[in-house]
Amino acid sequence: KRRFQRSLTNTYAITEREAEKLQRKIDETFRVTVHLKQINKEGKQSQFDIKLKIDLPGKILASEKSDWDLETALHKVFNIVESELQRV
Repeated sequence: KRRFQRSLTNTYAITEREAEKLQRKIDETFRVTVHLKQINKEGKQSQFDIKLKIDLPGKILASEKSDWDLETALHKVFNIVESELQRV
């Protein structure tokens, strides 16, 4: 349980850093929503499902990824949204 709480603290820090990187590319105000789901809680290792939604004026960007490492999954969802943003 303590390890999961430490991971959540890192999750907040990563989310802030990634949102700041997005802010440099987006001129307008936006909202970041992150949904975390822990899968296989009973086993020794848990898999994490992360859904990310970026609400921009007139547009919504979303991504979803699963990984055994919470921080890796978080970086992946932000990378997907960042690439979607470049295509717009």
